[in-house]
Amino acid sequence: MISERQSVVRQLDEVEIMLKELRIKYEQYFAGAEKIAPIKTRDAMERQLRLLGRRRIVQTDLRYRLQNISSSFHAYTGMWERVQRQMDEGRYVRHTKKNAFQAAAAEEKARATTPTRADNSAQLYQDYLRMCKECNVAPAIGGANSMETFVRNKEEAVRQRYGDIPCSFTVVNEDGRPKIKVKLKV
Repeated sequence: MISERQSVVRQLDEVEIMLKELRIKYEQYFAGAEKIAPIKTRDAMERQLRLLGRRRIVQTDLRYRLQNISSSFHAYTGMWERVQRQMDEGRYVRHTKKNAFQAAAAEEKARATTPTRADNSAQLYQDYLRMCKECNVAPAIGGANSMETFVRNKEEAVRQRYGDIPCSFTVVNEDGRPKIKVKLKV
């Protein structure tokens, strides 16, 4: 004869397995592998939780386990409804390996074509030296490393003042003196 505790443990095990299977089915549905949302399975799961909730469970550990399963189910339900609403509104982007691969390839391409800060600092320093020659003024910045430090400090000052906004630097002739100007890319 099965004791009351063993019966509740068996039912909780079944409900836990149902929740895992339901989560997998929803993931497949959101990924596009399944055409229809597993609503019948979800309703059956909800019914099982309701029946278990009505049952008088004396053991604290089993009540705690039921509460955990129930709260997990309700959290997943909220997420599933939100994603379903996004799909209905056309705002949901499926997360598949293909999308991840395309995003990684695009990021790699952008990294390859974007010059590094050292390259930018070296070019900026060359422009600065050229402008100093044109203005017939001695350079105030000692080298490419000093220019890189100057650029890094200016970027940090911009970040503190305006937030995480990208910026670029140019050398201009202002009143016969070379000046390094910061341009925010808004």
